[in-house]
Amino acid sequence: MVEKIERRIVYYNDSDKKETNDKFEQKAEITPIKENDGINVFTKVDIQAQNPENFFQFLKSNLNVDLPAKNGAKEGYYIAIIRFIVRTDGSLIDFKQETKNGFGIEDEAMRVLRLSANWQPAEKNGIIVSSYCRIPITFLVAKKISN
Repeated sequence: MVEKIERRIVYYNDSDKKETNDKFEQKAEITPIKENDGINVFTKVDIQAQNPENFFQFLKSNLNVDLPAKNGAKEGYYIAIIRFIVRTDGSLIDFKQETKNGFGIEDEAMRVLRLSANWQPAEKNGIIVSSYCRIPITFLVAKKISN
């Protein structure tokens, strides 16, 4: 995937409408453009996208934590890092795994993230924008204790 950088000067008035009049505050933006789907996706924002309330409870309830052991993973911690885009409406798209632990770990993490409720999108210069997010999800494979 190729990203190109576009530099533009945008003027904003108090009602956040874009204007080109010098009497409004000038703000410079550097916008990464994704060429494959035409949406602007920021890598640097003023306020990061936020996951929904009870997100960690959601993960705990929906992750199949036994999957790595069933697929032959040895004891230990496995961290899946997943990158995705949070769009301006809060929906999550374009999931990519940044780790390769195997044992179905990354696939399981992406499966559950796709089920997530919408997130609060990021902000840049007071405007809601689409942005990249990275999230680590840790799996623990431990010995089973016999009774």
